[in-house]
Amino acid sequence: MTSINNKSTKLHLVIRLSLLISWNLSRCNGFMLYHTMANTRPSQSTSTSYGALLSSSSSSSSSSSLYNVNHRNTKNDVGSNIDNNSMSVMKDTSPSSSSMKSKIILISTLSTWILLITTVAQSHLIPSLTYTDTSDLIQDILVTVFAAIASTILIQVISYLAMNQTITTKDSRKLIHTLSAPLFCFLWPLYSSSNILGSQLFVSSVVLTQTIKLLLAGLGQGGKDEESLAIAVSRQGSKEEALGGPFIYCIVLLSVIVLFWQNNMACAIMTLSAMAAGDGMADIVGRRYGSVKWSWSPTKSIVGTIAFILSSTLCATLLFIWFHIMGDLTGLSMLVSYQVPSSWILVLGKIFLISITCAMVELSTWLDDNITVPMTAAILSYLLF
Repeated sequence: MTSINNKSTKLHLVIRLSLLISWNLSRCNGFMLYHTMANTRPSQSTSTSYGALLSSSSSSSSSSSLYNVNHRNTKNDVGSNIDNNSMSVMKDTSPSSSSMKSKIILISTLSTWILLITTVAQSHLIPSLTYTDTSDLIQDILVTVFAAIASTILIQVISYLAMNQTITTKDSRKLIHTLSAPLFCFLWPLYSSSNILGSQLFVSSVVLTQTIKLLLAGLGQGGKDEESLAIAVSRQGSKEEALGGPFIYCIVLLSVIVLFWQNNMACAIMTLSAMAAGDGMADIVGRRYGSVKWSWSPTKSIVGTIAFILSSTLCATLLFIWFHIMGDLTGLSMLVSYQVPSSWILVLGKIFLISITCAMVELSTWLDDNITVPMTAAILSYLLF
């Protein structure tokens, strides 16, 4: 395999990958919207009653028309039912002011951040933030916008499944936990490598936007999207839980970007793989098949620990391979070489060792594993890589 280093080739890859994934995400989002409208569509009797109400505003014979539609109800009951049904339809089909307000806040936050970075970069006020090649700046903006849209749709899809009780809130919480960081990390090599500070600020803006969305959900200040998110990331359906583990998750992700961006990507990959894939799959698998528990940790199962180790190892290995193929991120190319198989064996052994250690740390209950697991992974990765 050869690494992808040519700038124009990489920019074309960004555009093609963005279009491909955006098309599939839009189809998925359209499927969600269709079924949401189908579920909120009024029944035939409601539609007839609503139609009768409309005709009553333009006809003097409204009372007899309504009576013929719902002959089993009194006139007052019919009017009451129509008002309730029409209000329900209006409530379901029109966006609330709070929902629009939250969307405006999120879009304006991301747009302002991107505009600020771009303005400073082009003004040459901070030399380390200045882009020498405009195509690199355009590339970082495109990847940032795509990452923000993709992460939002991913969360909306899982939240939709939880709201419709297709999956439990426990499963939705761990699915978001398992998929968000690794999929976001998968997009990192698409950022330019010529301006470390610039790409670091751009990638941070995506996490900051999602953190604000989580805050709105936890404080109950958002709209329907934030309400469904609060349910999806909570164990018991309480919105206050969004400010616990999920909020810590975002802070850890932001900290990884600040500490390891393009200077020690091995630490970043290993930390996020253990925290997201390892811990997430341990819970999902453990709750279903974990009948045998550890004697010193009765809430944790043996099969869950095995799932942690395997998921963390597999996720980190795949990300290592992907980053190595892209070939322009500091550190990874020096760790492994396709011409030297022993280098890959050594790296895989280190990944496996870190995953086992983090799985053992996850068994403890004295601290939040959203803190202890990534901290352990980061320290060990820094020492071993």
